[in-house]
Amino acid sequence: MAHIDSSRALWTTRNPERSDLYAGFAREPGWPDLPPTMLEFRVRRELRAADFASQSLRDFMWNYCDCQHPVMKSMLHAWMRQNKFDAVVRLNTDPDEVVLANPAEDLLLTAATPL
Repeated sequence: MAHIDSSRALWTTRNPERSDLYAGFAREPGWPDLPPTMLEFRVRRELRAADFASQSLRDFMWNYCDCQHPVMKSMLHAWMRQNKFDAVVRLNTDPDEVVLANPAEDLLLTAATPL
């Protein structure tokens, strides 16, 4: 089964109909030593989540992260941990998008299918 750690946040969707989009992201270059894998999981406990009300992170990325997506993701992860949020929901204009701060602790991996 795939390995999940909490060194970075896990971005996912609550909508199974959008799973193909996230599978496409998993196939993008830049994931060293991580083969593209479709993960299915369930949460281990109730999570404390920040609701971003479908606000886009684009302006934040452009204004504060030097237009670099990896920097924005790292900053969001650090903010979540600093403010003790387990997750962020409804971000980037997607009501189903979810970011999990501590996936290794908060998720139970139920299936991992190579893509």
